[in-house]
Amino acid sequence: MTTTALTKREIAQKLREAPRRGEFPPKVRAALELRKQQHQVAASIAALSWGKGLTPDSREAISFYLQANAIDVTEVDVLGDNIYRNAKYFLRRLSEMVGAELVEYVRADHVVADPRLKTRSDAGDEKSRLELRRREDERIAFAIPDEATAACVFRVKLKSVPHEFAGAKWIVKGRKKKVKDFQNGQFKGWKEVTADPVGDETPVETVETRACRRCMRLIASTIPALKFREDEMRDQALLLRDIIAQGRATARAAEVFEPRPALLRAGTDDDPYGSGAIEPAAPAAAFTESPDKDPAGEMIAPAAAALAPPIAPSEARDVTLPNWRNHPLAGARIRDVPTPELEALHITLREKGGINQQPLVDAIAEELEARRTAPESAAGEPPAAGAEDG
Repeated sequence: MTTTALTKREIAQKLREAPRRGEFPPKVRAALELRKQQHQVAASIAALSWGKGLTPDSREAISFYLQANAIDVTEVDVLGDNIYRNAKYFLRRLSEMVGAELVEYVRADHVVADPRLKTRSDAGDEKSRLELRRREDERIAFAIPDEATAACVFRVKLKSVPHEFAGAKWIVKGRKKKVKDFQNGQFKGWKEVTADPVGDETPVETVETRACRRCMRLIASTIPALKFREDEMRDQALLLRDIIAQGRATARAAEVFEPRPALLRAGTDDDPYGSGAIEPAAPAAAFTESPDKDPAGEMIAPAAAALAPPIAPSEARDVTLPNWRNHPLAGARIRDVPTPELEALHITLREKGGINQQPLVDAIAEELEARRTAPESAAGEPPAAGAEDG
């Protein structure tokens, strides 16, 4: 199905041209309804466990992906930066194929080594002996270990294909794996966790759904029409992975600097770009909400009298660095930081810091310039306190 989507600019233009809602052209009404549905899906994604840590742009991109491919939000999971279609999606697709009479039969074959069959076989039950042997043959054919707690071979036979498709999955209950242990952002070593908590809790149901998913992926990769669609969805998922990864990187970069009042340079008629004295920004309490304005509140600029006295450029070296999380220079004064570390910090802030960090970049630059013009200072060390006053 091909859908012609309007851009935000085109929708806004149509809104200005239509005097009343009832006069919107069908194309615009469809675009508005589509945009509304996408926002609703993005909101529902934010309520899911895997969607809470995503940025709004990532959630909106996922909603586009779901709507373009007719996928429900409960039929996908995001692990790391990748989006996966879970067993619910493949079970729904299988039920649609059965309803369209495209499937000859569907069978979930459990081939676990059941000790009850062994007991009956030892007692002389021929039927149990044959079933025990058949299951063993199936486990050998699909490389399923005998110690598996649950094992399933999911079989689907399409009417248009002469052979059946089969996908196998198994679970070994109680399996452990080692993961990195982080405490307060610090790596503390490795710890053991349960490798498959969902499989340990419901082993039979889990192997059935996973085997079904594997079988359906095999079908989709074999039939040309379905394979083309799968390749298209895979390419979309790769693009979506880049968007999610970029959103996470942006969110992590925003956490590097702790939110606090920034240093502001006051502009004047003679110095419109504020290259003169450095003034501290007003505290957060100076900004208030106006109840008779927008519900989000209105930012009210503080009066000039509320600002602290200006700091001269010569005193910029006494500025204290912000309390950056897990940073060795957090809270230190610029004058106390050795030259190599200060130069590295200057480069990092200049290349990766936001606009709010520019005053701090300028203050560090002034200190480095002062050290370079002070030959009496030891190389690699900041000048002694008060050296410029002597």
